[in-house]
Amino acid sequence: MLLVFLYALLDSRQNKEMKKTLLISALVGLFGLVILFFSLPSIVDSRLNQVYSSKEKVFLEETNKLHQSLFIADWHSDSLLSNRDLSQEYERGHVDFVRMRKGNMALQMFTTVTEVPMWVVTQNKEHDFDAIFPLALIQKWPQESWESNFYRAIYQSQKLKQFVERDKKMSLITSKSELTEFLSKRAEDKEQIAGLLGIEGAHVLEGKFENLDKLFEAGFRMLSMAHFFDNEISGSAHGESKSGLSELGERIIRRMNMLSMIIDISHTSHEGIQDVLDISTKPVISSHTGVRGTCDNERNLSDEQIKKIAGRGGIIGIAFFKWAICGEDVDAIVKAINYTINLVGPKHVALGSDFDGAVKVPFDVSHMNLLTNALLESGRTHEEIALIMGENIKRFLLENLP
Repeated sequence: MLLVFLYALLDSRQNKEMKKTLLISALVGLFGLVILFFSLPSIVDSRLNQVYSSKEKVFLEETNKLHQSLFIADWHSDSLLSNRDLSQEYERGHVDFVRMRKGNMALQMFTTVTEVPMWVVTQNKEHDFDAIFPLALIQKWPQESWESNFYRAIYQSQKLKQFVERDKKMSLITSKSELTEFLSKRAEDKEQIAGLLGIEGAHVLEGKFENLDKLFEAGFRMLSMAHFFDNEISGSAHGESKSGLSELGERIIRRMNMLSMIIDISHTSHEGIQDVLDISTKPVISSHTGVRGTCDNERNLSDEQIKKIAGRGGIIGIAFFKWAICGEDVDAIVKAINYTINLVGPKHVALGSDFDGAVKVPFDVSHMNLLTNALLESGRTHEEIALIMGENIKRFLLENLP
């Protein structure tokens, strides 16, 4: 359309008044495109990361007192993919540091997403278009990250470090000693919060074994074997091959054990999960998942897998989105949590929200008390709720971080 305007402007047959009108129209159109370009990241964020509308609840004193006493932690948030400055508060999306404090969230695993098919379904063929590429362009990521999964992860980790620098009461945890120091500070000041860095999908390694150590040095402490497609390390639950770990994948698992890097089996093929459990000498987790007992699909864990993960000291993080829990409210989350507890006990269940993961969830991080209340109403004891809401993650990290 702008080209048509410019052609008309150059056409000497047009009178001055017409040229003036066309010039104004062209400038307005160009201005609109500029505004759209700069506002598009916020529009995309608002559309992808929504909250189901729910009525405000008035909680009993028991709920409020219990909730404020909890150490709350979550295994999975993709907030670094957004264009939000997490040190500031927003009304869109699910997580920022201000809302973490409002919801009494103490510790959040911030995961980096580096490649996603344009149309995500529970069963994907090999994709030919990467949805992160246009997102990187409109958010003005550095050029080296446009087509490199490795540098996309590095860039997102740098964003988190910048946000942490802007918030003097936010810590980035990379070791047991740093976690212990943070816990000591939080005991004195509930405004103290913390985050860790994780990665969704071993395709981030770009097939290079040496990239694992580079990512560890950059502060990453968790890595999942696959995301929405098969890669050089493992088959995906959504992929075509359904294959297990490759030879490189087996080397990666052993190296992660040596580094004390947390192994996440979310999205991994069933054969891949079994391979990980056979090879790893350390407990593994599923950072964000549902369970087939309440929501039967290829993405979710079977009873057998849940028991094997728990039997090796691992943790199952229950996600909050519809694909995982087959529901749109907090009761669906609680149903999945209770089902898992009934299988393996409360010490192997945790939160794995998938906040800001291009999903719609029942509440954002500032309303975690909705989950505390729902667990109480379902009959869970204070001790069980404390484990589920964060103590299990705290214990796992204290035992397994370097």
